[in-house]
This record gives sequence, C-alpha cells and structure tokens, in this order.
Amino acid sequence: MRLRTLIIGLGLLGNTLAWAQQSPQSKADKFFYEYSFEEAIAEYHKETAKGPLSLTQIRNLAESYEKMGNKNEALLLYKDLFQRDSTLSNFYVNKMLNLDLQTTGSEQQARQFLTSHPDVFTNEVKANALFNYEVRLEEPDADSQLRIFNIAANSAQLDFAPAFFGENLLFTSSRSQDTKDTYFPTGESFLDLFIGKVQADGSVTNAVPYSVVEDFRFHQATPYYASSLNKLFYIRSNEKNGRLAFDDNGKNALALGASDFQDQFTFLMRDLSTSFYYPFFDEDTEKLFFVAEFDDSFGGTDIYFVYTNNGQIMSAPVNLGPKINSPANEISPFIIDSSLYFASDVFYGYGGMDIYKSD
Repeated sequence: MRLRTLIIGLGLLGNTLAWAQQSPQSKADKFFYEYSFEEAIAEYHKETAKGPLSLTQIRNLAESYEKMGNKNEALLLYKDLFQRDSTLSNFYVNKMLNLDLQTTGSEQQARQFLTSHPDVFTNEVKANALFNYEVRLEEPDADSQLRIFNIAANSAQLDFAPAFFGENLLFTSSRSQDTKDTYFPTGESFLDLFIGKVQADGSVTNAVPYSVVEDFRFHQATPYYASSLNKLFYIRSNEKNGRLAFDDNGKNALALGASDFQDQFTFLMRDLSTSFYYPFFDEDTEKLFFVAEFDDSFGGTDIYFVYTNNGQIMSAPVNLGPKINSPANEISPFIIDSSLYFASDVFYGYGGMDIYKSD
C-alpha cells in the first residue's frame, strides 16, 4: 500500500474522554476531578493558607496549571515534586522535561538531566533520546519534505483521527449536533464519526455525520476501516440502558468494538475501568493494534496488539515494549510499508505530540 496523501489529526484521548467522578477529599480536589481547572487552582491556593498540600494535590495543581496553559507555573511545581517525591512516576518526570523544552526551546536541560540522573529512565529511553537528538543535527532531505495544509472539512471544534474509507475520509469531531448532548469536561459535543470526500488534490470536502453506524448519544471516535474484513473498528463510551456506565470509582471508560454495517456495534474490548483508543487493523498479519493504559504500561498510554481471526480476538494484549512505548503517552499506531508510525509526547520530541517512525 502506498501513501499518496497523509492526513494528520492528533488528539490525545485519555484525560479528555475518560470521564472520572471521583470522591475528592477537598473542594479543590472536587474541581480538579471535574476538569474545572481554573477553579481548582484558586481553591488549592486557598487551602495552602490552612496547611501544606499533599504531594498528590501538588501534582493536581501542576496538572491544572498545565491544562490552563500556564507552563511556567506547572514546570516549577513538577520540579518541586521531583525533589520532594521519591516515588514520582516517570510519566510526570517526562511532563517536567517536556515543559522545560516548551518553555525554553532548548533540549539542553533534558540532556543534562539524562547525565545527572542516569538511573531514572531505562536504557531504551536513553538510547531513543540520544538517537533523536542526533537526528535533529542532520540536514533534512529535500526530497522527503512534506507539505502540510489545512482542509476545508475542519471546524472550530476538535477534528482528529482520520482514516481512509475508499474515496472518502472518516474522522472524529466534537462539532455540535442535535442528537448529541454536551460533554461537560470539554464544553463541546460528545464525539461522533464524520465522513468527507477526498479530492484529487488531497483536500476533504462535504463533511457530514457518518450515519451508517448505529446512532449513539455519547462518544464514538477514532475509526479504522479494515477492507479485508469489511468492518469498521472504533471506540465508544461505556453505557447501560441509555446512560453512561461508571466503575466503582466513578470512572466512565471507552470500549473498543466493530461494526459490519449490518448489525449493532460488537464489543471486542470492554472494561469499566480501562479505556481503549485508536484501533488499527494490520491486514497482512491480522493483528489488531490499539492504545490503552494497563498495569504494565511504561508511562501513560501504550500501544498494544492482539492476534485475531476474522476480526475476533484470539490472544491476550501484547505490549510493544520499551523500544516503542515510553514514560509518556503513545497513540495513533499505523503501519505502512512495514514501518510503524505513531505519535508520542515523550520529552525528546519537539514538544507536545510528535510523529515517530519505527522500522
């Protein structure tokens, strides 16, 4: 398969879509777990007047500043946590280094950190970091440069996770619809599947909701069409009797399944406490790749695969390992010409979500 046009739309599902209804210990915690980050910041500062915040609360405050775009305050708090919390996970150490890159525009601090704290990250993470730092020093190949352009199908809301579907493009969007309620944490509509026509110049036009699959009030997202199976893989919110379904801790997670365009959505992976994202079906090996955060995760979300037979799962999930997965979030796996492409917000990138390739 040859890639004529690469259509990019990266959006990190995770904290955004896995709706948590926690039982917080303070008013500030309540705001944080309800994604009201501005109010959480104000309340955490009020609580500091009454006594010191716990390490978890300092981490929540750092994340709140990060979500509100105040990278400098978030960075200071993550650095403070690193000094004070010997159990701070590498996921948050990665956040600290990533924010340092974004605020200074220099990778020097991360390089020094790898030297001065050689035991924090695994050998695979350090090797990948040094390799990527060296790649940046190379002169780019003029023949390999991509042209990036916006498309008419984009909206003012979230538009991401594109997948080719014949001469069309399926994608995910939070644009408003009469059939969808507002998703409280984002203030926009619950996500849904859309379809647009791919034109000869790579543009996408006439985007409309994809009405062939079963109507659903809550999230439907990250589609992938497997032509050999004539099945559409995608994710959706866990629900029961028309209402969101929560686990014992008040979390609503995302399930992964498929549609054959005839029957209802068939669940393939479903757990009330674990969300699944970004399915990709490799036609050659019949492996179904996806993203999740299990107990064996190397950081945030990792990329996994399962063996299948005619689209039915035949094995336990297999983690792609530390050469691919990192202390950060890995998402959006896609294989073309025997190379794996994916996105990651690991600290040795350019900041935020970057696209990576592995042979």
